[in-house]
Amino acid sequence: MPVEIHKQFKLNGHSLTVEELKEVGYSLIKEGEDFEKEIGDFLLDWLSPDPELTIRTSGSTGTPMGIALKKRHMVNSAKVTGEYFGLEAGDRVLLCLSTGYIAGKMMVVRAMILGLELDFVAPTSRPLDGVNKFYKFGAMVPLQLESSINKLNQFQTVIVGGAPVSSQLMKLIADSKTKIFETYGMTETVTHVAVR
Repeated sequence: MPVEIHKQFKLNGHSLTVEELKEVGYSLIKEGEDFEKEIGDFLLDWLSPDPELTIRTSGSTGTPMGIALKKRHMVNSAKVTGEYFGLEAGDRVLLCLSTGYIAGKMMVVRAMILGLELDFVAPTSRPLDGVNKFYKFGAMVPLQLESSINKLNQFQTVIVGGAPVSSQLMKLIADSKTKIFETYGMTETVTHVAVR
């Protein structure tokens, strides 16, 4: 499968060729923090000629394990998500999830395939601390969403997954102007298969 990178894709504000993206991947692995090393590993895996990736499951529905996913299925998932949420080339999106798991990996794939401008931050419980940009789209786990309630106006749309959204959190976000969707999916389904 030839590597697909949209010409408008940017990573932390930089347009990159495939070769430059490989160099970024190597640099992140060699010099980055742990979460950046995971991003670097994923970039190099994605840019390899292998048509499949081995992805580890989270263990939420059973024992964690590695499964093989076809890159073309991940590309198709990215396109469907982009269409459903109205993502267009040049839109700015935020990666604040670990790329050790499918949700974080898919944020990177969406950006590369759809030509999005992807910023990444450490996947902490308070991912928006120190972040002051506006994003068209982002993905979080419920704990991140709860700690970011006062900064949700920095997003047009947020998808939330990885764990159920509590009724208390639903009440806290009920009046938000940000479109917030609870998602359900598994590694085996290449991320979300249901949104609400």
